[in-house]
Amino acid sequence: SKHVKCLEYLLKNVSLELLNINATNINGHTALHLAVKLHDKYIIRLLLDHGAYIGARCKQGNMPISLIDPEVFREYLDDCVVTNERRPIEENYEIIYKYHFLVPPKICSRDVLASEGAIPFDQSEGGAANKHTVVSETEPLMELSRIPELRPLLKHPVLTSFLNLKWFTIRKYFWVNLSFYLLFWLFLTLYVLNVYSIELNDDPEELEKSRKVQFTRILWCPAMLFCFLLFLRELFQFSVSPKRYVSEVENLLEISLLVSATLILFCRVNSEFAAIAILLSWAELVLLIGRHPSLSTNIEMFKVVCTNFLELLAWYSILILAFALSFYLLFKDAKKSICTGKMNITEEKDG
Repeated sequence: SKHVKCLEYLLKNVSLELLNINATNINGHTALHLAVKLHDKYIIRLLLDHGAYIGARCKQGNMPISLIDPEVFREYLDDCVVTNERRPIEENYEIIYKYHFLVPPKICSRDVLASEGAIPFDQSEGGAANKHTVVSETEPLMELSRIPELRPLLKHPVLTSFLNLKWFTIRKYFWVNLSFYLLFWLFLTLYVLNVYSIELNDDPEELEKSRKVQFTRILWCPAMLFCFLLFLRELFQFSVSPKRYVSEVENLLEISLLVSATLILFCRVNSEFAAIAILLSWAELVLLIGRHPSLSTNIEMFKVVCTNFLELLAWYSILILAFALSFYLLFKDAKKSICTGKMNITEEKDG
């Protein structure tokens, strides 16, 4: 059609530095959004080949990658694997992966685009000229993982190699964070066990007790220090993205752990509350270690199994509660009947 020919002409004859291919309309839809909704495979490939970004969110929060045809995107990923046109038997043979479709575009104002001679959408038609939300490079991959039809594409060499590069970039921060939490977990666990072992000891020897008290005082300082550092870490994460921080369950677990650890260190709480703090600290350790690529699959399987089990338990809890109430009504007078029977037997013997 004429519209397709016009698009081909613009993409082939206008420099991409002047043509904003990721411009949006009033609803925040890019050209790729509209092509995906129309299920036009040719235009989708045309836009992807010329640098359309797959992770731009519209006002409804949807990405183009959410509705893209899996086969179209698989073919595009296959084309992102190229060579340096050497023969495989040669020493300088190279395989090149293209990651440009994962790189978020830069945001420029309409005035800057006009000064550079770029071609934005017409504001009179409701165009929002390149005003779209830019997300991180891994956000489109997270979107892929949420869609069952697209999830197998995460095993494609282009995406797996990109994730490996990301891991090699951030792994030093992972080990630093893990080392920090291991120290916090160790001092908190030792402190709680030592404190409540003193309280539960009915007849301790004075010398042994004094040593435990001194050791408890020594453990309190590093435990308090790491608890404060944990608070600063959580405060920094909250300041970066408050909405996203509150929406993640693991962050809520860390807040609960922080509150319970603070109460244990600065207040006298019962042993049941301390047991909850120990459980939360060890659960957070499991989740933190599970972020390592070699264990992440097992942790995700564990999360899915726990979620399915809790959903099933919530459904059958109706029957469990019904049986509990039924047995309560049937046997609530059993103890009274037994006591009455014993009294009658006693009276007969006395008589």
